[in-house]
Amino acid sequence: MKRRNLILGGGVLATLSLGTTATSASLAEGISVPTDFHVIDERDETASISLADSTQFDDTTHTWDNMQFASNGIAVTEISVDYGEATDFADDGGFNSIDEGDITIEFWAAQQGQFREPDFTFSSSDAATATFDIDEDDNDATIENSDDDEDTNVIIEYSGFENPETGSYEPTLTFVGADGDVVTVGGASFTTGSGDGEFAVEILDAPDIIGLDERATVEVEVENVGFGTDNQEITLEVDGSEVDSASVEELDATETETVTLESDQADSTGILDVVVSSDDDTDNTSIGVSGGWFLELEDTGTSTDSVHTWRTFGIDFDGEIDTIDIEYLDGTQQGGRLEFDEDDTDITIELTREGESEPTEIEDFEFTVPNQNSNRAEITLDDSTDTTIAGAALIEIDDLRHPNQGGDYEAAIELTGDDRFDETVTYGIE
Repeated sequence: MKRRNLILGGGVLATLSLGTTATSASLAEGISVPTDFHVIDERDETASISLADSTQFDDTTHTWDNMQFASNGIAVTEISVDYGEATDFADDGGFNSIDEGDITIEFWAAQQGQFREPDFTFSSSDAATATFDIDEDDNDATIENSDDDEDTNVIIEYSGFENPETGSYEPTLTFVGADGDVVTVGGASFTTGSGDGEFAVEILDAPDIIGLDERATVEVEVENVGFGTDNQEITLEVDGSEVDSASVEELDATETETVTLESDQADSTGILDVVVSSDDDTDNTSIGVSGGWFLELEDTGTSTDSVHTWRTFGIDFDGEIDTIDIEYLDGTQQGGRLEFDEDDTDITIELTREGESEPTEIEDFEFTVPNQNSNRAEITLDDSTDTTIAGAALIEIDDLRHPNQGGDYEAAIELTGDDRFDETVTYGIE
């Protein structure tokens, strides 16, 4: 166990201010010193207080450690501890819950190469404060430098100490030397909680893409960041519906457990919104479903010009594509057709081709609106361009005019060439 030293020097009257962390305090560089005193070996140090159990009102062990100071062998005659608000303890809690037999004080003895325990008497004025009066003739309470600058030479521990109620605390230690020297170590902090568990969840692994009729397996890490052992149900939601759950039982504070959840079979292409939840936390991701096309609208309002993006995470098509036909069919509301315009409609095509890992824009193609049928467009790809499709693809159509009637509509896409693929999708206008 790494241990550290506590500075006490002859003629010193110094207040050492320690910066705060969850379980430790860093000694500030600034030390306030009256003009009649001097400081020995000023430097950054640390001190900490740790709790075996952080649950409010539980009996546990508090340990002061990691005090790294330099000393010239001063004898300590008194140590006091102050936790602050006594009202945060139960009447029989804190120092009212322990006696001398529950307290251990150790000073490092360099010559013997071990820790020594001085004789002392214990007194407390309330649950939050205590004083350890040490026999002035007991050389076991002399602070000596250890052989290792990273070791501590003072450890104070008391067991059976009943914790204060839920909250954050910054207790202080004060050492008084035989010649009146005083060093206060402050700012060490700890937090107590209600004893309930708090489960944080994190998605460790999930597929980027699944195929139609496939299930997504989601691996979730559950960590109890609360203060007590607890049980919770971890759920998996896909597109807002719960599809799976797993019970995590008797998970202790600070412990983790991994659970595996599974979605239902994907029944349509698109993007699945995946959310995992505990009672206290959520995490989310998105999973694409390949095997067909889906349609995204930038604006779903009636009588508006909008960008329509046809997307796929992959389809079954062997060889090269020669033509792409897109047709907006009659909707469920009367008078509902979208209109192509050869002069004003812009089209962007991107294909992930064989041997590629991401889509490439296809720039060489012709766009026509045959037979004056403004709801249908025919795209002819150039023969000299590689138009294979082996992954994600998109066809972006800019400035399509929506009908003036809201409702559900259908649109069809057909790819022809060395193979053939066609599909009809549904979208909504509001």
